[in-house]
Amino acid sequence: MPPIEIQSVFGEDGPENQAIIKSIVALEKELGILIIAVGVETQEQISYLMAADLKYAQGYFFSKPLRAGEIEQLGFLRIDSEGLEVF
Repeated sequence: MPPIEIQSVFGEDGPENQAIIKSIVALEKELGILIIAVGVETQEQISYLMAADLKYAQGYFFSKPLRAGEIEQLGFLRIDSEGLEVF
């Protein structure tokens, strides 16, 4: 099965993909894992994800891709000797 793209929740396969996303969110809560929606580009997608109770997302809606140094300058993370530490 290919990955579910957030853009597809409003398309032809929307109802099926929405059911899959709701199941993934339920698994996130049950297993205590972190799920991040990727490829978020519109306010409509953000609104859907918030209604589905998904807490984390990334994509062009928030920012174009950035280098680690650029993210560090924005204060989103700190780079230390052991790698990236996300704030």
